[in-house]
Amino acid sequence: MLLLEARFTNYTESQPTPIIDQHGMRRCIECGVVVTGHGKKKFCGTECTQAYHLKRKVKTGQSKKGKHTKECVWCGEVFTVRGHGAGARMYCSPGCQRASYEDKKMQLKIENARSMVNRYRDCENCGATYQVLKHQSRRKYCSYACRDEAFNKSRPRKQCIICGEWFSHSYRDTCSDNCKEAHKLYRQMKSRLANMARSELSECKRNAKRIMRARKERAETTSALRLWRGGMEPKEIGLQIRGDPRMGASILWRSRQYRRRSETRRRKSTWLAGEQMIGYRHADYPSENSMLDDIQETMNIDWVVVREKMVRGWSKVDMFVDAGVHKYMIEAKASMRKSRMACALGQAVIAAELSGCVGIVCLPVISDDQRDYERVANASGIIISHPKTIRRAIDMHIDGESVSVINKTIRHLAKGTPPQNIKKIRR
Repeated sequence: MLLLEARFTNYTESQPTPIIDQHGMRRCIECGVVVTGHGKKKFCGTECTQAYHLKRKVKTGQSKKGKHTKECVWCGEVFTVRGHGAGARMYCSPGCQRASYEDKKMQLKIENARSMVNRYRDCENCGATYQVLKHQSRRKYCSYACRDEAFNKSRPRKQCIICGEWFSHSYRDTCSDNCKEAHKLYRQMKSRLANMARSELSECKRNAKRIMRARKERAETTSALRLWRGGMEPKEIGLQIRGDPRMGASILWRSRQYRRRSETRRRKSTWLAGEQMIGYRHADYPSENSMLDDIQETMNIDWVVVREKMVRGWSKVDMFVDAGVHKYMIEAKASMRKSRMACALGQAVIAAELSGCVGIVCLPVISDDQRDYERVANASGIIISHPKTIRRAIDMHIDGESVSVINKTIRHLAKGTPPQNIKKIRR
């Protein structure tokens, strides 16, 4: 039998001390069995833990099974209590508890009556004599009316900003509720007039900016035309005016003379005639600019239309349309070569992804041979349209139609045969 050198814990202690034998083995505090596990474990199992704490609660009077004898604070009778609330109980019955409460209440009344000392003072407002009790040592007036009257006298007098009447108040600017409502209406009207003036001023500023921008563009166009008539190439003009060789043609295109000569030169071009003969270009739309001009004419006057919109430093799209809630990136291609059509679709997909807008590819001819092209556009969320039907495509998208339905409708409209089972297009 092992000799145990253990320190047995008392049940009244809050934390039990583990038992360590002479070999350094920890043993259960309740049954003495060797305990395995981490170093803070004191019991071998749940049963020993519950048994230990039950004994501790019974000894300290915190168990339901334990009994305690107490003496009543009021009558002195000895009574037995049990349960968790035994430590807080002081009376043997509700009658003793009620009698003790009434006795304490009476003693308090007697002490308060003895502590009251009658004194008399003169009111600081009217001069009348009144009685002051002990708990009213700071009282200065005989009544609430005198107190309010003295307080109103001490406050500064103001003149009402509406009717001009003098009154006493600490923070109000009007003498009555009617004047307050009138002042409120005045402030609302003043704010409304200020907002109207501010809006007119902002409109004037916008008009001034628009005029200054138009003057600057006119001066640039005049300088570019002078250089172009002198024999300078558009790239050299753009490099000299804007510092960018790609901007020369854009600046010159503002001039009607340059556009007319460019169109004449393009019509006489043998290359363009060959493209139209093969079927790669349409006679009505020999260039992207002619397509963009027709598109811009069909747009709503309330929409914001911008040509050559830069997309996050990646590249430019031909046209950006802001229709309020919805925004569109339009990429126009006058060439019907498959490589150019694929480039237009890729450009629209990238622009729509980077800017969070809806991409539109505008082609001069839409036919049934483009079913694969249309399938890829539907999967990418890109609308395919003709310059004359692009306004209808945008209206259908604003009404909530899907891209596939829009593309199918536009294909039928471009062929001249209206589709079946499709909603009427909003004008």
